[in-house]
Amino acid sequence: MVYAAIATIVLLIFSPCLLISYGFSDDYNLLLNALLPNTGSIWKVALNDGRILFAPLAELSLQLAGNIENLRFVRAAGITAIGLFGLLVFTVLQHNLYCSRLRASLTTLLIVTSPSFQVMGAWTVYAVYLYSAVFSLSSFMVLQWGLDTACQAAAQLPSDATTWQRWQNRQTLVLAIGLSGVLLFASLAIHQSLSMCYWFGVGVWVLGRFELKRRSWSQLISFSVFFFALALFYFVSVKLLFPSGSRLALSLDFWQRLRWFLNPNLIGALNLPFLSRRKLVGVIELLLLIPGMVLALRGSLHRKLLVMAILGALLPIAFLPSLVAAETYQAHRARTAMDCLVIVSMVLAFLGLTDRLRKSFLRWRPWVAGALIVGWLVLAQYHILSGFVIAQSVELGLVKAQLSEFVQRQAGQKKQLLFVQPAYGTTKSGLYARDEFWAVSTAAPWALRPMIILLLADLQAKSLRELALLPVKTAFERPPETEDSTFVIDMRAIDRYR
Repeated sequence: MVYAAIATIVLLIFSPCLLISYGFSDDYNLLLNALLPNTGSIWKVALNDGRILFAPLAELSLQLAGNIENLRFVRAAGITAIGLFGLLVFTVLQHNLYCSRLRASLTTLLIVTSPSFQVMGAWTVYAVYLYSAVFSLSSFMVLQWGLDTACQAAAQLPSDATTWQRWQNRQTLVLAIGLSGVLLFASLAIHQSLSMCYWFGVGVWVLGRFELKRRSWSQLISFSVFFFALALFYFVSVKLLFPSGSRLALSLDFWQRLRWFLNPNLIGALNLPFLSRRKLVGVIELLLLIPGMVLALRGSLHRKLLVMAILGALLPIAFLPSLVAAETYQAHRARTAMDCLVIVSMVLAFLGLTDRLRKSFLRWRPWVAGALIVGWLVLAQYHILSGFVIAQSVELGLVKAQLSEFVQRQAGQKKQLLFVQPAYGTTKSGLYARDEFWAVSTAAPWALRPMIILLLADLQAKSLRELALLPVKTAFERPPETEDSTFVIDMRAIDRYR
């Protein structure tokens, strides 16, 4: 029943992505490359980024889509992945934090509707990437099950057990390590930043089950060694196969990256559920988080402080690919695992702070929590609907209308296109990072020409390869004079319509 409720709410929140036709930024370029044989662009980009499984999965899904209208079905696969990830999050929370089904399900909803998942659910390209998060968290769960099972079986072994009995006892652990390794390898091969959701599982385990005992330290070390050994093996292998990969180059400027991690990325995580990155809001939330978690965590003060210190160390680890890669960017989707940890901490801090209030208020706590959650979900749908679906569908409709007029005039004297682009990186909202909420697809240098070719293919009975030869010129300013054979499309005032 809980699983069905989570899946239903996720479907409702992301329903605009399925009901309305649109594309966004990279969608047009990758769709065109998938439909034109022998271009190899998807494979080249994916392999240079070390995402060796992304290329075949993305190419297959986009070929099955076939056009912009059917991109909704690819997004449906991504939203399914968000639902699967939510079910895994719910299980991890219940198993490790020992919280009620209601608290676990509500926390799960906050996580899967956070800005990181809003971006990825609304962006067709990320439909495949989202399975990296599913595989990485599954990897942690399998490994945790193997370690727990091995510890329980070891406690039941007699002291005079033979070598064969001890080996039989460890068979389950060996199988768990093997399956967990396959899942984590697949996650790394799809998207490295989302593979850090493994550390979200570790963080929840630390919050709920870490003790000041040798066994807990042994498990924490096992989780860490397993991940870094496999990640190092994967990185070295891919680096040897594709030495020119831009995303595989490392940055050695540690202090500069650490400052960049703190602001704007950690500050942005502390501004959730808002898209802003205001320092004051981040500092206030941090000042509430620390005492709230001290009150919420169980055990001695020593354990509470140690758990919070370990959790603090896990935050940059959950952001590791963006910290060490030479070519990186500021984006909500790059900090998915870190956002998940911050949200769980926010829920614990809220419970810890409100537990210490007067009993008269406790009767109102469910209503306050319910209002906050409803507000979170409403804001999430607003971001998806306004920042992606409406913004991109309106832009696509405007370009399509202009191209329809061009097709009508093409029979006469209009033989080529001049597209006046809006400036890349500017919108009226000012709330998006790089290429996310309210971004303009026609401003992206890589998106414009593929968008035009795909739209013309729907408007004309011509092949994509024939349309790829169409002369399309771009400019950021409209020239004072144009040739009679040139049809001008000016998109500089796009924000006026969105």
